[in-house]
Amino acid sequence: MTLYSRPGNDLSRGLVGYWKLNDLKSDVANTTAIDISKFNDMTISDGINGTDINGTLGNALEFNGTSTDVVLNNNGTYINENSTWSYWAVSDDVTALKYIMAYGVDGTDRYLFGHNASDVFGFDDINDAGASQTFTPGTILTNDIWFHVAIVFNSDGKKTAFLNGVEQITFSTATSMSDIGANPELKFGQTIAGSLWYAGSMQKMRIYNRALTGGEISKLYRLRE
Repeated sequence: MTLYSRPGNDLSRGLVGYWKLNDLKSDVANTTAIDISKFNDMTISDGINGTDINGTLGNALEFNGTSTDVVLNNNGTYINENSTWSYWAVSDDVTALKYIMAYGVDGTDRYLFGHNASDVFGFDDINDAGASQTFTPGTILTNDIWFHVAIVFNSDGKKTAFLNGVEQITFSTATSMSDIGANPELKFGQTIAGSLWYAGSMQKMRIYNRALTGGEISKLYRLRE
């Protein structure tokens, strides 16, 4: 399935995937995550849409930590080297290594977004040999408190991570989007290999085919829509 760029200006420009995950039926099993950018609906397994736990962001998709995930088989179409990935999440246990978003092919290069066992959000870049580069800015997360993450990819290999609209760290990795194998998957709630399932809730998962500026990331955090 091809990722297309949505026309428009500002935060709609370059938006190639937007899964709100707060527009599902409440308290029942849901099977489809609608892409607001109109092109890439995803399949939900064992997901329940419920009211969020602090009442500030509306409904969200609950992940049970054992079997809930959201999957898109991307059929060989690659996301740009310049891209931005963002999401809202809240964790039931920030002291456990868990993954919120993953993109790639198991056994080849892949990217993982989540938090480690030290209450810190992070990003893993894993190559086809299984070697992992992990980057964590050191900012502590808290159970049951929503947080917003955005990671900006640039074609020069540099990546910049933001937490709650504020830049945290810039780092470089050897892996690029073009290194990812054929037929990559996009997953919310676990790794590409199917492990380290997320327990908590997510919403407003966005992917852009351009590198957003720091000002745009701050605006995206404040927007909450």
